[in-house]
Amino acid sequence: MYLVRRTCISCYTIASPNYFKLFNKATLKAIQSNRASISQFSTRAVKLGNQLSGLRHSEPSQDNNRENWFTSDLLKKTKSKIQKPSERQRQLSSILQHTRRQLKLSKEEFMGQFSEAESNNLIQNFKGNLTDEQFVNTVINLHKGLINSNKLIRTIEAGAVSRMRSLPIWDLFDIADRFIVETIPANKFFSHFVHYFEVELEKIVCNPRGTLLLAYVLSYHGSGSLELFEKLEQHLVENLWKYKGNELEILAMAFVLTNTRMQNFLLPHNMAKKMLKQLQYMNMNAIATILKVFRHANFNMTSFYEELADLLCTDHNKFSSIRHTSVLVHIAFCFASVHVHHSQLMDVIQQHALKLFKELELNVRTKDMSKILWACASLNHQLEEQFYKFILEQLERTIDTNPEIFQKFPEVIVETMQSLAYLGHYPEKIFNFGLSPHMQQCIIENPRMDKDIDLFKIDQSIAIETSYYKGNRASEDFISRFKESCDLKFELATRQGLQCSWAVLIKVLGGPDYVKCGFILPHLRTADLKLHLEDNRPIKISDTNNHLQIHHQLLSVEDITMNSSNVDMLPSFQEGVMAGLLKKYNRIADEGLTFLPNTKTCQENHGSHIKKIAIVFPGLNQYTVNTNQCLGHYQWKLRQLHMLGYNILLVPPGVGRKLQAMLPYGLEQFWKMNLHQKLQVTVK
Repeated sequence: MYLVRRTCISCYTIASPNYFKLFNKATLKAIQSNRASISQFSTRAVKLGNQLSGLRHSEPSQDNNRENWFTSDLLKKTKSKIQKPSERQRQLSSILQHTRRQLKLSKEEFMGQFSEAESNNLIQNFKGNLTDEQFVNTVINLHKGLINSNKLIRTIEAGAVSRMRSLPIWDLFDIADRFIVETIPANKFFSHFVHYFEVELEKIVCNPRGTLLLAYVLSYHGSGSLELFEKLEQHLVENLWKYKGNELEILAMAFVLTNTRMQNFLLPHNMAKKMLKQLQYMNMNAIATILKVFRHANFNMTSFYEELADLLCTDHNKFSSIRHTSVLVHIAFCFASVHVHHSQLMDVIQQHALKLFKELELNVRTKDMSKILWACASLNHQLEEQFYKFILEQLERTIDTNPEIFQKFPEVIVETMQSLAYLGHYPEKIFNFGLSPHMQQCIIENPRMDKDIDLFKIDQSIAIETSYYKGNRASEDFISRFKESCDLKFELATRQGLQCSWAVLIKVLGGPDYVKCGFILPHLRTADLKLHLEDNRPIKISDTNNHLQIHHQLLSVEDITMNSSNVDMLPSFQEGVMAGLLKKYNRIADEGLTFLPNTKTCQENHGSHIKKIAIVFPGLNQYTVNTNQCLGHYQWKLRQLHMLGYNILLVPPGVGRKLQAMLPYGLEQFWKMNLHQKLQVTVK
């Protein structure tokens, strides 16, 4: 029986559905009459299968070979549709006609579905007249095109469930594969199947093929218990050396498609080491799938990502083989999510993404463009000019021709606008559409994405960074939703070095009127210290400080003074603002404070020249983990502070940690020294 199933399923890759219509009809006749037994028909089927596949008739193989064949068949199905050889197709028609005449089937019987009477007869056989072997053999050779009865499908499923503990394990996989290949809805069977292997997992994990088959079924079913995945992870940690590089993709798909996060931190670590060893044999689809699992598991081993990026950039054939933009999206999105910036890799991704986008033309997915754009902006990686222009043209064309896509997925337009804003680009057509009243309402009504706060940040940033924008802005009602969004107590409790530095500076500068703690840019929701200097002497901040309150006109007219000189200053500022701040791998290194001066001055308090100082305390999550530059969202903040006329005194994370642990006298001496060295402020 195994050889029959093996031959028929193998023929599925080269034969048309007509072959299976023939096979099902003959199987039914064999069950219903004494003219031919199951074994006699099986012999005929084997001969036909051998003719179709070009195989010679041979004896049934051993069980271990059976596992190897079955797994290789499933591995093919997880990749893409198998191309049918044209030579086989040319021979198919004459072979089927000859066999139809041999079995004495009319053309109508040969081409048609089961009749109602035949379906009822088959149901009766499935309910109890078949042995386990006959049941499995019949199920394996059913073709969905012939099954026009839901009752028959349910009967087959119920029979498979009732026999689950009596059937051999590999027969269960055969049945599962037939349900998957024929897309027969059998959720009840798969639920029992997964539950069964929660208990019987040891029976299959001894062989890597069994584990791959289970991962394949889990991927199709889309769910599995935490207990099952816990056992599976433990097995993989101990036995990952038995698997090949591309087989890791099938294992990874089980986690991706069941939306399960790896809990054992050793598993992604071992998978990463195996990936690097066998990378030359792995395709880009497999690499992208595994990186998606790593992203969900928050796996952030910097050395792995850097070595992987180096290897990918040196092997040009890897990227040339990519045919789907989603592969590039997953790779870029993973590096951006773990905050690893590899400049050469991001350039290569942009180049190949642009090539694929141009090939697809009108079929480009807007979401893919948005994700790659977000990855570059998040890592503060500048866009290539051609890539930026193409993205802009495609987005504007989509707004003109298919705006419904953004109304259906409003998070896409928000992420796109946010990415452009990180990099200092504010194309009016895109922002005008994204801030339209209808889109504001769509975003409010889509709370699961939590994009309304991002749209609020974008709207408030427009007032600071653009003087030319005349399009839509967020409404008063929309902005009022975020009046209480800033929590200073939380910032003081969590931002290292902020609270103790505020207390010491009050003492050093002469009182609470000389240094304020609050949200200079409340829409970005990170607290800073603010002080004013006149002739290098601290003065009282006597105004009501509108910057610490949120309202529609967040900033005064004097503060919004962007001009051409500011625009010219931005690129050099972006390239050099963070140079030398952090060592490559030590995130709490002993650095000093960094002063980022601003050449602007503003008029406040009786017309005197006031130098405004913002003392900022970025955390570790504001930097990439492998370079000396900050991430896009914090670069956004620093650029806006400069545009408001602030000189920035930046306290790196390592220094903030040290300040938190200092004694009061040492902390006081530290700030006196740095105020004198960085700001030329003399304090008594």
